Formats: sequence, C-alpha cells, structure tokens
Amino acid sequence: MKIYINNFVNSYPVQVSPHKSTDPAIGCTVMIYQHLGALIFQHNMKPDQARAMAAALITCAEEAEKEEPVT
Repeated sequence: MKIYINNFVNSYPVQVSPHKSTDPAIGCTVMIYQHLGALIFQHNMKPDQARAMAAALITCAEEAEKEEPVT
C-alpha cells in the first residue's frame, strides 16, 4: 500500500508506505518519501514512532486551526 499526500498547492506529493526489511534486526518500518527533481527525502521509522508522529500531526493541525490569521 502506498498513500500519497499532496501539499497545500496540490503538488509534490509525499508518499507514506509500510516496508518490511529483509534484515530481521530492522523488521517492519513506515517510510515517508518525497522526490522533487534531484532532491529526495526519505524518513523510516518504527510503527510506534509513526503513531507518535500521527498524534503530533493531529495536535499541530488542531493548534494551527486555533491560530489567528496572519495579516
């Protein structure tokens, strides 16, 4: 499964996907990946770290909605 999330201008999607390593010491991870021209961003984390990131994103989204608009 791959999930693509666009940015606020609906371009340059970030890919989020599960990954199972062939190295048993690593095991399963969640990968965030983005490719833009010659630049590549990849961040792998364990499932518990991905859950913590998801909670942080929800918290930040809720806080952002409370913020006063910038004028």
